[in-house]
Formats: sequence, structure tokens, C-alpha cells
Amino acid sequence: MTLKIAHFAAFSPVFSGQFATVIDLIKAERLQGCDAQFIDFGKGGKPQGKEGLTYQGIETISPSWAVQADVIVRHTVIPKEIESLKRPTIMALHGRPENSFMLEYLDRIPVYSLIQQASQLGHYKAFITFWKEFVPNWSLLVDRGKIFHVPAMVDLERFSPNGPKFSFGSKGGNPNILIFDNWREDTTPYNVIHAAIRFIKNRVSAGKIHLFGLHSDKKILDKYMGFLAEQGFIGHAWSFVDFVQEILRSADMLVTPHVIATRVIRESLACGCPVVAGGGCPYTPYRADPRNEADFARAMEKCWFDVLCKKDDLREQSRKTAEEQFSLKAAGEKMIQICEFAMQEKRTGIRLHA
Repeated sequence: MTLKIAHFAAFSPVFSGQFATVIDLIKAERLQGCDAQFIDFGKGGKPQGKEGLTYQGIETISPSWAVQADVIVRHTVIPKEIESLKRPTIMALHGRPENSFMLEYLDRIPVYSLIQQASQLGHYKAFITFWKEFVPNWSLLVDRGKIFHVPAMVDLERFSPNGPKFSFGSKGGNPNILIFDNWREDTTPYNVIHAAIRFIKNRVSAGKIHLFGLHSDKKILDKYMGFLAEQGFIGHAWSFVDFVQEILRSADMLVTPHVIATRVIRESLACGCPVVAGGGCPYTPYRADPRNEADFARAMEKCWFDVLCKKDDLREQSRKTAEEQFSLKAAGEKMIQICEFAMQEKRTGIRLHA
């Protein structure tokens, strides 16, 4: 019989990395022959969701479909009526542990408490993270036997070196340096912006920094970007866009403070764009402590030298890394194992390696 998986998440194209990951996860499961569906239930416990919304070939359906699902995957919230059925449930831990902790510490969202509460309910059979580095952190809140790592993934067909490219136009530079990171409680692109400015001042006076994913309701960001633009460092500074892959195909490099395989790292490498990341990042040779602006600027300089000397080879290697590390196939295979574990755990006491 076909495995039926109901994903409860907020339908929010462009504005949410979590949404993009849910879409990729459903694609990964469908590639394995599963009947995986997206159920939009909004956020905050209120039934705000809609049916018939479509994105990348995936359409949202009625919450009632979950009654027949073998497994429920909780990304945001689940209707009380469905929760009361106590179907085998998997909770996806999309955030970084520190960021999740800080959300509650700052009295915004009680993430830690919600995870702890769910771990005490018998029908929550498994908890998943897309970053193996965080399994030890989450195991402090949840039984270690129920924490599993699903390999981070990206749609390698949608995000590829082939296809339309973005024109930076009169705001372009040489090089075009891209920053796509969100401003979170635990990590921001502030330091890498200043490292990029140091790199431009010292080595590439024609370089431009392009920032996307800026929150339009943050006045301080408007002031900050305006100040940097006056100094001549900023090219484009936009909010969220739905043509990320076109920009990544055109940029000379992407810089990020992150070490783990965040979406921007996965998407950038998949499009063949080299990445300069935080120290210890295993997916790129260009890395440094983002709080050490001088070191990070030197990592950018090394990347730029390689772009000038072997651009095609560098983009090919970036793509190869994405193919080896972030395939939908690997994620789909692991999700099937975890779903089978969730369905059998109570009956057999089976244990699956994280």
C-alpha cells in the first residue's frame, strides 16, 4: 500500500525558508512513491489555511485528508480535531536550537516549551532535524531515541546552473557579492556585510554587495542600507523574491555567516555559485569566523582569486557538492525509514539510528 503522509505547514511562498523546505520534502517523498500532501493550516493554532493553493506543482488540500494518513508531519500547528485522533506524528524541528531558545527567552514564541510538551505525548513518535550537528542539542529536550536527522535537501532541477540569469544592470559591480540571509535572533549577516565592505575597500573597489530577503517593516534596516548605499557599497537591496535561482546564477559569490547547510548555502551551490561561509563549514573551502572581519575578508579574497582564475571549474565543483550532499533522493529515503519507525515504534519498540 502507498504510504500516506500529511504535512501540516503554513503556505507562504517566497517569504519562508521553512515553506521551501516543506515543498522539497514533499517532492522527495513523492519521488519515493509516497502520497505526500500539503495541508495549509496557518500559524498560531487558528484554522487560517486554504485549499487549492499551488506552488511548484504541489496543491494544498483539506485537513480532513489527514484522517486517512498513515503519518502526520507537524511543521507548524495541527487542528485539534486531527490532534485528538493521536495518529503517529513526526515533529519537524526547523529552527536552530539557539534561535529556538532565544525566541522563548525573548518572550516571543515558546518553542522550547512546545517541543517539550509534544515529547511527552505518546503519539509524537519522532522529531526530525535537517542538521545532524543539532541532534545532541535536541536530545536534551527529547528522548535521544526519537531524534532523527533528515539530510538537508534542495530541488536540483529547479536550482541549477542552467536557465535565465538576473541582470544586475547599472547597480552591478565587479564582483557581485550576494547576501540572502535572514536577520534572526541568533545570527545576522551584519558582520559579513562589514567583512565584504573591508574586502571591497582593500581589493575590489568596483565590487557591489546585493542584499535580498530584507524585512520591509524594519526601519533600522532601511536606514542602515541607505547609509551603506550612500557610501557606494550597496547595489540591490530588496525584500523577498521568487527568482532566487536567477540571481544565484549571476552572482560571483554568496557570503553567509552560517556553517550548517542552510537554504542559501544549498541553493547557491546547486546553482553553481561559490560560497564563503562561517568557519568550519564543510561545504566550501572558503570559510572563516564571520566575527573576524579581516579573516572573513581574506576568505572572500581567496574565493575571488579562484573565480578570476578558474570560474567554470569553480562553478562546476559547487554544483557537484550540491549533487553529492543535498539530493531529494537521500531525504526521501530517510523520511520513509522514519515514517515506518513512527508507525511501528509503539507496537515493536523498534529503534532506528539517527
